[in-house]
Amino acid sequence: MTTILIVDDNAQNLYMLQVLLKGHGYEVFSATNGVDALRVGRQNLLDMVVSDILMPVMDGFVLCRQWKTDEHLKPIPFVFYTATYTEPADEDFAYSLGAERFIIKPQDPAVLIKQLREVLDEYRADKLTASHKEVEEPVFLKHHNDALFRKLEDKLAQLEITNLSLERDIAERKQVEEKLKKSVSLLLATLESTSDGILVVDNTGKCVSYNNRFLQMWNLSEGVLASFGDNYTLEYFTLGQLKEPESFTDKVKDLHRDAETTSLDVLELKDERTFERYSQPQRIDGQPVGRVWSFRDVTNQRRAETELQQYAVRLEQTVEERTSELRRAKEQIELILNHTHDAVALTQSNGDIQTRNPAFIAMFGTQVSQHIERVFRTVADDAVSVSVGHALMKVIYDQESQRIEAQIVSGDGHNKDIDLELIPVQLANGVERSGILVSAHDITHLKDIERFKTRFVNDVIHDLATPISALSTRLYMLKRFPENLNDHVRALENQVKHLSNLLADLRTLSQLDRAQLRLTLGLCDLNELMKYVFDTYEPVAVDKAQPITLSLDPSLPKIQLDSQQIERVLVNLISNAINYSPNGRAIYVQTETEAGNVVFSVTDEGIGISSDELPHVFERFYRTDRARQTQAGGTGLGLAIVKEIVELHGGTVSVRSEPGKGSTFKVQLPFRR
Repeated sequence: MTTILIVDDNAQNLYMLQVLLKGHGYEVFSATNGVDALRVGRQNLLDMVVSDILMPVMDGFVLCRQWKTDEHLKPIPFVFYTATYTEPADEDFAYSLGAERFIIKPQDPAVLIKQLREVLDEYRADKLTASHKEVEEPVFLKHHNDALFRKLEDKLAQLEITNLSLERDIAERKQVEEKLKKSVSLLLATLESTSDGILVVDNTGKCVSYNNRFLQMWNLSEGVLASFGDNYTLEYFTLGQLKEPESFTDKVKDLHRDAETTSLDVLELKDERTFERYSQPQRIDGQPVGRVWSFRDVTNQRRAETELQQYAVRLEQTVEERTSELRRAKEQIELILNHTHDAVALTQSNGDIQTRNPAFIAMFGTQVSQHIERVFRTVADDAVSVSVGHALMKVIYDQESQRIEAQIVSGDGHNKDIDLELIPVQLANGVERSGILVSAHDITHLKDIERFKTRFVNDVIHDLATPISALSTRLYMLKRFPENLNDHVRALENQVKHLSNLLADLRTLSQLDRAQLRLTLGLCDLNELMKYVFDTYEPVAVDKAQPITLSLDPSLPKIQLDSQQIERVLVNLISNAINYSPNGRAIYVQTETEAGNVVFSVTDEGIGISSDELPHVFERFYRTDRARQTQAGGTGLGLAIVKEIVELHGGTVSVRSEPGKGSTFKVQLPFRR
């Protein structure tokens, strides 16, 4: 293994060079001066020595001269590695002493290792050319001294620069000290001029500074603080003056534990004085070094505040007593107005609405709630709007109450039927035609019941009249032509079945209305249920020459549903598609998944539904004009039942249609409910 001796009095440089060389596989010896280096060299077999120049006891130049004059050591390559002697004259002197290389610090580690390897390779190949000549003592001393003098001159120049810098620093320091004196003087004057008592302590609680006001407030003498001045002394002389000494000490301890916290609290003294105590940390270079306590005597202020508060309480009690009845009456009126479902508003003589309840805003909207004339704009029918205007004029000029029914477009965009009442009111100022009390009662549900009852009666009459008429006709035919008994019985059975279906649908809707229809949920494969219903109705479609196609999504998951009720939905939609499609028209049935839903749809090429009729197809007893003209029977309740069942499952049903081209009914059921 190659062995290298490194010589340097700087421990850090020595360590870094050792790590570098050992990391490249060299064995390393070290010395801190020339004397130690000669001893190590004579005791060990070395392949190279790397030496600094400026060292105590024996420097590098002397070491190199003695190394190269020693018969045992002089063959070993000598390399200078210096950061101090860097001038060409220093390099020439080093080579004159026999050094093989002169390397200036710092060097890139890779470059340094490369240079050392080159020296070792030349040494092993016996290619090193010795430049060493025996230098006589006087000559060596002269060159050595010249090198030392050059370094000494450099150091003197550096020292001179340092002295000049130090003189500038001293001058600047004097200026800073003068400013500091002025600042201290200003600070002391400020401390003594403030009406607050100030105390400054260090992190241990020892008193650092204070003002005379602090001594006066706490009845302390300057001698006490001068003699002791620590936290325990201050507590001893102050705690006895406090009503609650424990809270005082607890706060101090808390702030000592958390040096960053600021604090403001109130101290009650036994002599009935009141102090505000404020504390914040004292910092130097951002670090807390102590704490500043500020004490303010707020006794007179607190007494005035107490008296003012007592007076305010008495005044408030007096006002409260005198206005309690009015407040109760107002609260009762507001309670009634805010919780009544009737829209109520009070207008001024110019028509501006002065007061209105939430129901009025909800019914007419925020814009209408500003002026009474804007109510006209919400009336759906122009003729009724004119009637409302005439009624308003009667109230204003004849001072007669008016009542009228109207349909309006409410604030939420829906049509509502209202019972509108306009009442003239005389306010306290006695001005003629003071204002109008507007009251509107929502009678939409009553009107809906009336409209539904009328349509229900008409539809039931129609749907009952048709089979009854057919029954009467068929009975007449039976009497006239008894020989066709089978045909007559089959026709009679169909009409009875139609009536039975009508009663069954009515019974189902009654259960739905009374929330008596309970779903029996179970995990169900919708594809299997769809296939079952499809197989049942496929022959019916084939009889009408209607191509019917079933497309099932194999990835359709099983979901929780009432299979009996969903089967009813499928039967209704598929049978409708067959019944209301002409012979030869195609029908498509499919299942799929869409956005977290199981979806099934039925598409036909039937008679279609107009855009005016689409919003009503799921209403009870509703049948389109085209449907009534067909020979297909129906109760007008099937789609209403479909919608109720689907919504009970948490799903939705929708329809897309175009007259003459067909319809698509689409049902979506969620994976999870």
